[in-house]
Amino acid sequence: MNRDMLSRRLQRKGYEVVIAVDGLEGVRMAESEKPDVILLDMSLPEIDGWEAARRIDYARRRPTGQGVGIAGHFTFGGYAAHAFEVSATGNGWRIENGVCVADVGQVVNPSGAHAQLMGGTVDGISAALGQEITVEQGRVQQSNFDDYPLLRINEAPRVETYLLPSTSTPSGAGEMGVPSAAPALANAIFAATGRRLRDLPLRRFSVG
Repeated sequence: MNRDMLSRRLQRKGYEVVIAVDGLEGVRMAESEKPDVILLDMSLPEIDGWEAARRIDYARRRPTGQGVGIAGHFTFGGYAAHAFEVSATGNGWRIENGVCVADVGQVVNPSGAHAQLMGGTVDGISAALGQEITVEQGRVQQSNFDDYPLLRINEAPRVETYLLPSTSTPSGAGEMGVPSAAPALANAIFAATGRRLRDLPLRRFSVG
């Protein structure tokens, strides 16, 4: 149930409802306006991000050399977030675990949606790590997957996918697992190594 639907239901039952843009405004409204209910105007990507953080145990203290990164996005009528756990190694870093959380509205085919999120995550990691198009003398140098590589099975981390319950109209799930994978991975690398990578592909900066 989204914020607007909840607000309307509460108002129909006679409650005075106000919307706060953040926690500080919520406290101010509670002190000054004294409504019956205060709802936080939190975007759905943040909700996905919170769920991804919970699933990867973001709050757990980790030793030096381990870190977690999170990123979220909205596209094609749905919301998604990724969280990755990364460990620094002697020659770079490696991905330990991954989580992908999505709200794609009412889910018609759960197994299909999970497969789309998993495949999208693999595509997103592939793009982040090693996919690069270069041009020399007006010609693209890459011609096949030997020089434009997809993630190999022995490189693929464990990734768990989760679908949030929703009463919204179904949206597409095909692209949802791609966009937030790379920024979440880059954030995790920074958390683990202290090095902020701002260029793709990340593999050129070494990977364990």
